[in-house]
Amino acid sequence: MEKINPQFYTFDEFLQGRLFEIPDYQRAYSWTSKQRKDLFNDIFKLFSYDDYEEGNRTHYLATVVCCNKKRKEKHGTELFEIFDIVDGQQRITTLIILLKSIHKKLTNLKDPKFRKDISKIDELLVKDSDNRLILIQTNHDSSLILRNYLVEGDIMDKNKVQTQAEHNLLHAFLECERFVETWCEQSDILELLILLKYRLSFVFHELQNESTVYTVFEVLNSRGLEVDWIDKCKSMLMGTG
Repeated sequence: MEKINPQFYTFDEFLQGRLFEIPDYQRAYSWTSKQRKDLFNDIFKLFSYDDYEEGNRTHYLATVVCCNKKRKEKHGTELFEIFDIVDGQQRITTLIILLKSIHKKLTNLKDPKFRKDISKIDELLVKDSDNRLILIQTNHDSSLILRNYLVEGDIMDKNKVQTQAEHNLLHAFLECERFVETWCEQSDILELLILLKYRLSFVFHELQNESTVYTVFEVLNSRGLEVDWIDKCKSMLMGTG
């Protein structure tokens, strides 16, 4: 079995030079308001510490495990490695949605001083002008609700929602935007952007061999939410590759 080399990354470091996909064997987005509220509370708590401004505080968001697809996408002079998210997709998806919510708020404020920050977030979320290279993509998103939000900031009409995953994503968009509004009532929005990018951290495990994915997937999902039998079957088939 291949050795896993853990790396400690901030959220910003984790996003650089990478594009993420949610593989078929993973469940669709399933976080509820409870998990998102816990995340928001952690962010507020981190910011409230007396030594936060001294740079001595970060918040650890557990591990993220990805499989390197050994495929790269080129845009201009930039190369992006493609990764399947094996463990951590709920957290990563939510944080990317939160990043877009901040982007929307900065854009709506129409203040020229935010222009550079808006541009940088644009470059993180969408890599090319034809919207082909999106920071995170999932095969479960048949209605393109996540893609449309990251590209255009559009929120699907709740009357058009058809699946539980779409329902969960819709509520994630609304709750992240509400959180940003609440933050702005108390603090500077740029402080939230700085916290999100540089004060939230992960231990990142990169897998190179797809045959290792099943073993890791099984071990990691022996805790937390139960994994559907069909998801386990899909990952098992990968393990025979």
